[in-house]
Amino acid sequence: MMKRYKAVLAISAALVGFGVHTPAKATNISCGEPYVIQEGDTLGGISSRVYGTTGRWSFIWHANRSVLGRNPDRISSGVTISLPCPSTAERAASPTTPSLEMSSGTTSADVISVLIGPYSPFTNRALPHSGMTSQIIAEAFDAVDQEFRVVFISDYPAHLDILLKERHFDMGHPWFNPGCDDPEMQAANPTRCEYRFSEPVFEALIQFWKRSDVPFDFVQDSDVYGKRVCRPEGWFTHDLDSADRRWIRDQHITMVQPANLHECFRMLLNNEVDLVSDQELGGLEAISELGMDDEVVALRRPVSVEAMHMLIHRSHPRASQYLSTLNMGLEKLRSQGRIDIISAEHLDRFFQGL
Repeated sequence: MMKRYKAVLAISAALVGFGVHTPAKATNISCGEPYVIQEGDTLGGISSRVYGTTGRWSFIWHANRSVLGRNPDRISSGVTISLPCPSTAERAASPTTPSLEMSSGTTSADVISVLIGPYSPFTNRALPHSGMTSQIIAEAFDAVDQEFRVVFISDYPAHLDILLKERHFDMGHPWFNPGCDDPEMQAANPTRCEYRFSEPVFEALIQFWKRSDVPFDFVQDSDVYGKRVCRPEGWFTHDLDSADRRWIRDQHITMVQPANLHECFRMLLNNEVDLVSDQELGGLEAISELGMDDEVVALRRPVSVEAMHMLIHRSHPRASQYLSTLNMGLEKLRSQGRIDIISAEHLDRFFQGL
């Protein structure tokens, strides 16, 4: 099991996130051992010394969220972190991991039907256990002896507009909560706010990418004013238009929304947009598939950290019951450290596959 280490007294804090700078006379670090962050360390620098590449900085961040906090661009010296070993990390499969049997039809009232689509590495029937969040959900239901069946449909808009709304299926994941308690966000996201959300299943890092030959940094929100930001059509935008930003509503940025993320990165290289924004893992996968690793770079400061949830339509007669059941299962896994283990194994596989 991956060990989680508590923070010791922080000596100082600085904006030292996932850049490549490392302290003078930096030496290699062994994985599997606790490491005390030194003055001048960055997650990228630590990643390079442990794994031989700066690209696994978020692997470290996800494994140490409880001590590093929500901003990987700001880490504190004196904090002790764990450094998982990719080759020896505990595998996510356990003797109690249930089979994620796929189905094409509805189920009885005693069996919850769970709707997923292709969203690697979180949900994909080609992945072990159908992806990271699929396994977390499966083990959460198993922890409270709740039967379920997984249904795979690739048409994501139909999930919310028809299939879940009309109760062809009970629940779906993974979805971001746009902040439906805010009346303005509710008005801007009417379809998604028809749903109720579970406790967080996983927290994703949302990033900006730019061309590597363009001198630009995202230090404060106003830095993006006037920029053309690309995110595919139909994808979430609430993080760009939150109450404290209003980048879209107040026209601080120009949204460009092609059909898919690959097209966003092609437009970036063609100077048709200034920035691409997506959750970190989706962006890394697209960049790798397009062979743009040397042409595109992530900005140091994250756009936001967004929780992924299971959702169920508010009109569902068992909405409260099903959410309560799932949340109890998630809490059991969380208290056992099981969610951390599952996440680490899937992230390890993801990064090795890039």
